[in-house]
Amino acid sequence: MTTTHLWFRSGAYSLLGHIDIPEAPRGTAGVLVVPPFGWEDVCSYRPLRFLAKTLAESGIPVMRFDLPGTGDSSGSALDSGLFEAWIQSVDDAATKLRAVTGVKDVTVVGIRLGALLALTAAARGSNLQDLILWGATASGRAMLRELRAFSNMSRVWQRQRCRPSPYTGGRNWRLPDHSRNSARSGKSCLVAPSRYAGPPGTFVIAR
Repeated sequence: MTTTHLWFRSGAYSLLGHIDIPEAPRGTAGVLVVPPFGWEDVCSYRPLRFLAKTLAESGIPVMRFDLPGTGDSSGSALDSGLFEAWIQSVDDAATKLRAVTGVKDVTVVGIRLGALLALTAAARGSNLQDLILWGATASGRAMLRELRAFSNMSRVWQRQRCRPSPYTGGRNWRLPDHSRNSARSGKSCLVAPSRYAGPPGTFVIAR
């Protein structure tokens, strides 16, 4: 198993990706991991890397990447249109995974915010065959409520004054108003699957 680190384009952004390639691939399917946001991304980084390497050792190519404006990818969390850029990056990352490894089918493992992004991308017609939605919220609004609650809890823990905060995803990760408004309008369709025309292979893992 080898790991390839590369940059790829997604709209105006340059994104960092990591692809674990097995020595002897089995089948024509690959896995794309779409990460969560903020402190959840930090906490899940090593477990998701372990997951990717474990799948690659079993013969399945796996790609992980940093969303636009996060991690080592270009851009800022304060960029306008960031939520739409995140959704587009799912499709562009799947295209890159196919180009590098030669897989035909892509299964997306989306965690928290990544689950919402993956489902939205699939609903818009991205070429994704299966979805594994891990800890997905029913809507972007619900996701923001949880992230804000966590942010305020961290303020209390650090003996700071608890007040409404623009910081979501942890005390040091900020989303501006326009990104929060975009997230509020994003619905994952989990509460109304009859309206969802995405891939039939959708598996939901509750927290």
